[in-house]
Amino acid sequence: MAVGKGAFNERVKLLANLFQSIATTSIGVGLLAPLAASLYTSQGFSVPWSGAMLWVAWAGVLHGAAQLVLGRLRE
Repeated sequence: MAVGKGAFNERVKLLANLFQSIATTSIGVGLLAPLAASLYTSQGFSVPWSGAMLWVAWAGVLHGAAQLVLGRLRE
């Protein structure tokens, strides 16, 4: 059963949105949460910058994947 062009495009957009949502969450988990923890604890917690940069890099990969998926849209 073939789907129409409009339905196919909406599915592609939904998949790209999934990748972008995971990328945004990765930045929150890997960068913003440790930063907030370091600001609001009295125990001198320091941000693990190497791990934070890995999360940001992962978010960049996911953002790139979303861009590639959007390239599959049909005109």
